[in-house]
Amino acid sequence: MRVSALPTGHPQILWGTDMALGVYRPRNPRATRLWRILHRYFNAFQDAYEKRYGYLRRIVVKRVHAYLKCGILDYGFARVRCPKCRHEYLLAFSCKTRGFCPSCQAKRQAEFSAFISREVLYQIPHRQVVLSVPRRLRPYFLHNRRLPAKLARCGYDTVRDLLASAFKGKGSPGTIVCIQTFGSLLDFHPHLHMLVSWGVFDDNGCFHPLHTVPSAENVSRLFRHKVLRMLLKQGAIDQDIVDNMLSWRHTGFGADIGAELQPGKGVSRTPQHALLEYMVRAPVADNRITIGHNTIIYKADRIHPRHGGNFRIFDPLDFIRHIIAHIPNAHEKSVKYYGWSRGLRKKQKYKQAAPTRDREKEIPLAVRQPGRP
Repeated sequence: MRVSALPTGHPQILWGTDMALGVYRPRNPRATRLWRILHRYFNAFQDAYEKRYGYLRRIVVKRVHAYLKCGILDYGFARVRCPKCRHEYLLAFSCKTRGFCPSCQAKRQAEFSAFISREVLYQIPHRQVVLSVPRRLRPYFLHNRRLPAKLARCGYDTVRDLLASAFKGKGSPGTIVCIQTFGSLLDFHPHLHMLVSWGVFDDNGCFHPLHTVPSAENVSRLFRHKVLRMLLKQGAIDQDIVDNMLSWRHTGFGADIGAELQPGKGVSRTPQHALLEYMVRAPVADNRITIGHNTIIYKADRIHPRHGGNFRIFDPLDFIRHIIAHIPNAHEKSVKYYGWSRGLRKKQKYKQAAPTRDREKEIPLAVRQPGRP
């Protein structure tokens, strides 16, 4: 069937071809590599998991089964019909699985980026700060799922103390912290991606920009102090481990401060949009998976220093074990808001003009420059 003549203003639909401009085209979940792996091996994985690896979280089984039904018409759909041209199609239900399904997470990326850019961020400079912990401490975060949220607080306290120290300890930055648990080759690697307003807000809502950048060494040492104190307080480690790690020549804690991101007025997509999408991406990318004979090859975009290559070979059950480690618990937050960003996220009232729908036209906060009253 070929339909080429439609009322004016409606897209042309070409049935029997792979071209349909402006028309929704459903994806085929069964054709993805991740779906094929889980559909074939997950039952065997469940049977062998406790013997090989230990306790399997119930949320994992629930999320994987939901993912295997995502986007498939057999498990439910909505019928969408245009009242003008009467064209209709079936839209399969999605699983809405957080932090696992690549398709649903891609939608969350776009929504998160648009929301933060429109409702939370002001037209002020920002920087990305990435903080990570050494391999010795990572198992504690794997087996205690409450610790990553506390790690996010340690990251914010580190950045806040460093920025506020330039203004005699007063004020706080606006910070969005995204907790990621995966590395480029699916290792369990808890680290923080933070979008920080590079400066502090005072109690009157006035923003004070900072024009200097602390050294990565100072940031990592302060972050180490806060993380070790937090783990000691939570009973995850003892004083012997703290003393041993403090004696290391290198801290083992990573810190990276990115270039300043200037606000893009009138630009539909800025570097901040791409960064925000990257901060909440899914742990697994389907285009990086290659299925071999009883092996799974997962590729990265650069050489991994620990594995000595840009790919890693798994047996199917071990591959599933690595990817399910990144499924968050039901009430485990992966995005945290601190400082001024927390107040904007909760829509608290501050001493400023009433907000409008278009934040670029909104009266901005006062920006106080050094040396000016």
